[in-house]
Amino acid sequence: MKTKIILSGLVIIAIIMTISLASSLTIADVTSGTFSPGEEHSISVKIKNTLSKDVEDVSLALQFTGTGFSSVGSSEDQVDEILEDDTEKFTFRIKASSETKPGDYQIPYIINYKNINGTSQTPKQGSIGLTVEGNPDLEFVLIESNQVLNQKGKLDLKIVNKGFGQAKFVSVKLSPIGFSLLSENNVYIGSINSDDFETASFDVIFNQAIGSFSAIVEYKDFDNNPISKQISLPIKAYTQEEAIQLGIIQKSNALTYVIIIIVLIIAFFVYRGFKKRAKLRRAREANKQGL
Repeated sequence: MKTKIILSGLVIIAIIMTISLASSLTIADVTSGTFSPGEEHSISVKIKNTLSKDVEDVSLALQFTGTGFSSVGSSEDQVDEILEDDTEKFTFRIKASSETKPGDYQIPYIINYKNINGTSQTPKQGSIGLTVEGNPDLEFVLIESNQVLNQKGKLDLKIVNKGFGQAKFVSVKLSPIGFSLLSENNVYIGSINSDDFETASFDVIFNQAIGSFSAIVEYKDFDNNPISKQISLPIKAYTQEEAIQLGIIQKSNALTYVIIIIVLIIAFFVYRGFKKRAKLRRAREANKQGL
């Protein structure tokens, strides 16, 4: 009988301990704006009292060291009390560092509180999650090489990412207008990091003086949303004479060199013939004197 009483008592104690462990001050909700590197926003944290009693002097302190965030103002907020099964809101103004890269971050916190009789309780620790988003911002620059009509040239599309986020799975599909493609019309680039660039190159023959680099650039942003951009950049090709005048190509001196070589060869044979005739003349004069 005593054994049953002891066991019953242990079960009751275990149940009480389980309820105590399960009941505490808990983070019920976190609301924040969308952070980008260098931006600041207000965030609100709701704490619920799941204890079976009221608590007072409740404070929530956020720990920013090494997180890529900092507080604008105080990193701690407090309320006088949270009643049993009630919720209170704590508000902070925080800023993401300009060096913080897009991604998910954990901000540690400490909750301090007292029982209604003023006894301090063991602080509760944990972390809340914040996300820094950074979407790409692409700019396009077309670089033309040897843009001479009816000659082989090259078109380089320089894609510059001026946004905070990485552009992923970037590809360029080209539709020629005014030129013929000698290479594939679809180029896969891959990723373009923030403050970086990549280049898609195409070998072409320019058929018209006025053309257009018309292409579709596809990529994915921070949230893996597919983005498609239609671009159209003007192309100007020139005749060979115009290209020489503009310094796009250099004038060929091959004909001049050929003429010079021919003149030198003729001069050589003329000179050799002259020497030969002079030698024969001297020989004849020597023979006459010998007679």
